[in-house]
Amino acid sequence: MSILTIEYGGIKPSDFSYKANSTIAEGTFATLSGNKELDTFSEGAPVIGMFLESSGDEPNPERKIQWITGTFIVRTDTFAGTLADYTVSNPVYADAVTGKITYTSNAEANPLVGYVISKDASAITVILTLRLPSNFPEFLLDITATAAELNLVDGIPGAIAFTIAAGGANVCEVTIQAKDAAGTNIARPVPLLVWLSDAATGAGLTGTTASGTVQAKAASGADFGVLTAKKALIAQTLANGSYILEITDTAKTGFYVGCEVLGDGLARGVSRQLVTGDYGA
Repeated sequence: MSILTIEYGGIKPSDFSYKANSTIAEGTFATLSGNKELDTFSEGAPVIGMFLESSGDEPNPERKIQWITGTFIVRTDTFAGTLADYTVSNPVYADAVTGKITYTSNAEANPLVGYVISKDASAITVILTLRLPSNFPEFLLDITATAAELNLVDGIPGAIAFTIAAGGANVCEVTIQAKDAAGTNIARPVPLLVWLSDAATGAGLTGTTASGTVQAKAASGADFGVLTAKKALIAQTLANGSYILEITDTAKTGFYVGCEVLGDGLARGVSRQLVTGDYGA
């Protein structure tokens, strides 16, 4: 008999039914069909837990399952491979043939079911997860921040996006958009350091001075101060996190536009190099 020790109690969901004639074995994963029928492992179906005991066992007439947020300890006779195949923080999967634990993703065909959180001489301990993608970063298992602490950094700029378009005669308009780490536009005014460079990395100021103005386009942000004439300035976005830099230059110089959000040190970027077609004819 497989040895399976459950660290959290099992449950019997009253709104689920069990698939007729399903052979439910201890230590196998429970999947849920489209009509809410619990069954043994079925490729493509969401894994929602693990059966505590075989369906035919007298002590388990209700066929309880271990809920997905628990942890479980599995001895070597209930998973594929050897202990050496399992490393703390590594993901584990439901085997496509047996439904038991395996250390290989089988080219992503097997669903991710959890991560190894400890091991000893005869067993591994796995924390179950709810259909996380296989590229879920393992270091997130070490997060100790509370929801309130995480909310303190919600909405902080994490990236800069550039959109470049031709404006009036000899004018190039570079839209700078501050975004959060999830790629959502920041919905508040953001202070910016903006500069022109000759390097794709944004290193240093350009050696070329534009023939005309380098400033915020009308009603597209505010300039708070000039650091170096026509090369670097302090600016502020609109309330939607956007700012349009308007460069007027008859030579249509191939500048790179660098930008960094002031204060957070997280969001910075450099545009692609401007080309002649980026300036209005």
